[in-house]
Amino acid sequence: MSIDKLSVFEEFPPGKDQGRIVLWIKKMYRSISRKINFLLSLVNSGFVEIPADDVVPGADGNWRWRVDGADLVLQRKISGTWTDTAIKMFSTGTITSGDITIFDPTPILVFQDSNSLGAASVGFIEWRDSG
Repeated sequence: MSIDKLSVFEEFPPGKDQGRIVLWIKKMYRSISRKINFLLSLVNSGFVEIPADDVVPGADGNWRWRVDGADLVLQRKISGTWTDTAIKMFSTGTITSGDITIFDPTPILVFQDSNSLGAASVGFIEWRDSG
């Protein structure tokens, strides 16, 4: 199946007039840009809240990602207080749950090839907790 053209809500304007193209882009992305601006305003406030279905923002039981320096912390609202869940995403790419490292981008297994007739050494880096 081939794709002949991109499906759009408005027909692309004929001619090469830049004003027509700008108006077309504004029509196409007006609602999308409002949503993007809303999300950016949340991010600029230091957190993005994830409310459950039919629940107002800020209610108990909601989740949010909070910015802590360059790291992200997952929190849940319990009895009117935002509480850390101990799940953190660090700017280095590491993800932890309490003292347990769930994901660490540094290599666990290191392979070094000495290029001398196939001889090689394999080194192992021990697991470590983030605490």
